[in-house]
Amino acid sequence: MILSCSCSDFPLVDGILYLRRDSLQKKAIAFLNSGAHVKALITLLDLKRSLLYAIYFIYLLRKRFKFPDFNECVRLLAYFSYDKKWVWYLVNRARIPSFFLSITATNLIKEDNIVAEIGCGTGHLLPKLSVKTKPENIYAVDKSFLNLLFARMFFAHPDNLLICADCEMGLPFRGDNLDFISAVDTFHYINNKRFFLTEINRVMSRNGNGAIIHTLSTNTRTIKGVSFEILSRLLEKSYFKKTSIYSNESLWFNLNRKIPINLNKSDTQKDLKNSYSFNFFVTKNKFDRNLVLNNKQFELLKQTPIFYGWEPKLSYGSKIKVLTENYEQFLFISPHLDDAVLSCGDLIELLISKDKKVKVATVFCKATKQPYSPQAKKYLNSCGYTDAEKLFVERRKEDMNALKVLGVGYKHFDFIDAAWRKDDRESFIYPNEIIQFSGRIPAKEKPLIIDLEHNLETFIRKNYTKRLLIFAPLGVGGHADHLITRSAVEYLAKELGKPVLFWEDFPYNTNAISRKKFFLINQNYYPPFCINDLNHDNKKLKAIKKYKSQMKGLFPKRLIPKLPEIYYIRKDLISAKKLLPEASGK
Repeated sequence: MILSCSCSDFPLVDGILYLRRDSLQKKAIAFLNSGAHVKALITLLDLKRSLLYAIYFIYLLRKRFKFPDFNECVRLLAYFSYDKKWVWYLVNRARIPSFFLSITATNLIKEDNIVAEIGCGTGHLLPKLSVKTKPENIYAVDKSFLNLLFARMFFAHPDNLLICADCEMGLPFRGDNLDFISAVDTFHYINNKRFFLTEINRVMSRNGNGAIIHTLSTNTRTIKGVSFEILSRLLEKSYFKKTSIYSNESLWFNLNRKIPINLNKSDTQKDLKNSYSFNFFVTKNKFDRNLVLNNKQFELLKQTPIFYGWEPKLSYGSKIKVLTENYEQFLFISPHLDDAVLSCGDLIELLISKDKKVKVATVFCKATKQPYSPQAKKYLNSCGYTDAEKLFVERRKEDMNALKVLGVGYKHFDFIDAAWRKDDRESFIYPNEIIQFSGRIPAKEKPLIIDLEHNLETFIRKNYTKRLLIFAPLGVGGHADHLITRSAVEYLAKELGKPVLFWEDFPYNTNAISRKKFFLINQNYYPPFCINDLNHDNKKLKAIKKYKSQMKGLFPKRLIPKLPEIYYIRKDLISAKKLLPEASGK
């Protein structure tokens, strides 16, 4: 007997064993003893009348006609006061990353193993468990009778035993009986996490394994997140012989490339510290196999349109990991003394956290003496200066301080800013904003572009090896200096054979009209990934605030908007496969 109690003391309705000791249990047993099965079912559902009628109607339809399907069912219930956020989760359940992480964990199951899924919800994983061991060896536990009814109607094998029990009170199994224990999207709802881990240890067999998938590190009204430091201490006190912790990003990256996970190791502390969610594995003996998707599971993954609604980082995290693994040095070629930090601060911080060599080379760092163009005078006024040379001395200092916040090296070239540049006749090339932001490079700038190409090529050949990735601005906003920088870098990509990613220029990309106009004209670029909310310490924001002379002009309301950082590949310049050799997955 695997269960820790006598089943005769508790109601069994539609293959769902109700083990909660409450008034519902007693009422249901009384109804069952009198042959009133429907009344026992309704009692255990314990729902508002409108929702109860809708669920019972669906229950009858499924019993007699085998419809509606699961997604139709829960969408229908949304009209009868069923939690819409929960509906959203359930409808997308089979195509979110944690579901595939849990499928991967099922490969720890051996033939004839006794298996329990704790917090099974509506039972999406049960069919995957039933192909790994005998269906009668599978126990699914959840505290919601309604969830288990859905599981019984849509996903559970008839021989699976579904158990309604509150795991906070202990697991309903005798000790040393379960060979595999799974808990997906569950651990962060547990209040007494140490007791829960102790219970898993108690019921696990001598050679058993446990997989706790998708545990959040943050707190909400209902979620009790756990940091990896606290989780590590909890696992140490739970007396498992071997434990391992992996971030969602790490597992997702390996899963998409069929790279085996060595469960006798863990992710580095640095990776876990920056992770929003974890997965951990426990055993009383040792892990005797690596974790990887089999061919059939991998094919399912590749055919599934993954839903990243709750963890957008996973949609680009694997590509970022490819960048950090394939390249050692990263050069951001910035038009002005702030552009790289404004547009790429999050990525720069991430690269530094991975111990990569990062440098920002800024092109236009100089002004000329008076007389000034009308455009230059207007710019000086917005910065609170009257002397351009003093302003640019200060701007260089600001840039050094900002890059120091991020821990990045710098290089300042001596090219003259657009507002001060003159042609051969000593006339200002950009006397006003309209010309400077026209989105076109005047023919007069050809000698400057050639000179810039030569300087950048010399600098790169002298300082960088083959494992270099270059970043440059797209030119969203149409600023001439941004377009000139992009043009020179595109030349370098062809001449030196170096890969290039182009960043979307901030804050110019906050103007929807300007952004739309740019991409209507420039259709050779497409984004391989975006970065959103990577820096938990807000270093990018701190670095931006170091550019004190620019704050009034850039952000008149003193509010710095938070936008994703988006990076593009130019289609006709270099292929995605060449730039990101392993990033052909989702």
